[in-house]
Amino acid sequence: MAGALRTIRNSLHDTAQKKHQIILFAIIVLTTATMLSLTPSRAYADIFGDILGINNWIVELFCGFANGLLSLIFGFLQSITATDLLIGSFQDLFGSGSSALYRFATDVCNGIIKPIGGTVLALIMLMQLVKISQRMDSSASMPALKEILILIVMYTIFSFLISNADKLCVMIYEVINQITLYIHNYNPSWSTDLGSIEFITPSDVDSVSVGDALGLLIVAAITFLCALVAWLVSFVMALARNLQLYIYLTFAPIPVALLGFDETRQMGIGFLKNFASVCLAGTLMVFILIAFPFVAASVLEFGGGVPSSVGLNMLLNILKAAGVCLLLIFAIIKSGSTARDILGG
Repeated sequence: MAGALRTIRNSLHDTAQKKHQIILFAIIVLTTATMLSLTPSRAYADIFGDILGINNWIVELFCGFANGLLSLIFGFLQSITATDLLIGSFQDLFGSGSSALYRFATDVCNGIIKPIGGTVLALIMLMQLVKISQRMDSSASMPALKEILILIVMYTIFSFLISNADKLCVMIYEVINQITLYIHNYNPSWSTDLGSIEFITPSDVDSVSVGDALGLLIVAAITFLCALVAWLVSFVMALARNLQLYIYLTFAPIPVALLGFDETRQMGIGFLKNFASVCLAGTLMVFILIAFPFVAASVLEFGGGVPSSVGLNMLLNILKAAGVCLLLIFAIIKSGSTARDILGG
């Protein structure tokens, strides 16, 4: 019985101690809340600006990174137009001063494809002779001298074209490449404005918050990542185009031979149109890459003005930055089909 009473007494003592602790904790919380409520809000609202005084330094740092990425993006994308991948001579489309692939294509063309083209032309001439003989049998008269002369002239012309089919492809490319070179070397007076395009100019730093500067840095980073993808797409498309040009060169004598027969003439014409469209695709890629900085500067409204506050406007600016780069990627991918449309499909 005495043990039970001691247990009850100890439990009551512990409960009393816990109540004192709870009351003490409540007093401390109430005192702290009262002190905070009496403290001016300005004391903790802008710790970087009021206590450390580094707001402008942070803004300058973020904007400096953003402006650096912007100039890097424009130079990065236009660097591919300065290589032989898009503006080089036909003998050295892959650059590095080597024409090994061109020699490989011409050797295959001269060694096996041109004889095949000559055989195709001989078959075509034979079919034309059969047609002439059929007309002679039906009219019981000798074929007209004019038809024979036309056949001889056609054979002479197409034999020459087959022998020089590779040179014909090179001439078509060089004509279109003159347009490419003009676009690449074109330097309008307003192109100097590219060097001064900035997210924020130094004079605007005082009116920009850290949040705005961080948003601008995000815009620059997203645009830079999209630009990396655009450069990779441009590089792969340029390589694929150049390889396709050498393949066309290798097998050119066969479709050229098909031009001599009425039933297959459209196949030969289609080959020439497709080859010209592949050449023109490189010209369009150069045009798109050079035009991109001006499109970006117009859509994203760069130029040193004070940006919108962080929120919906900044989010829209970020989306527009990504959208412009996606437009660049889409335009480069579509350059081949656009070139075919220009040449009539």
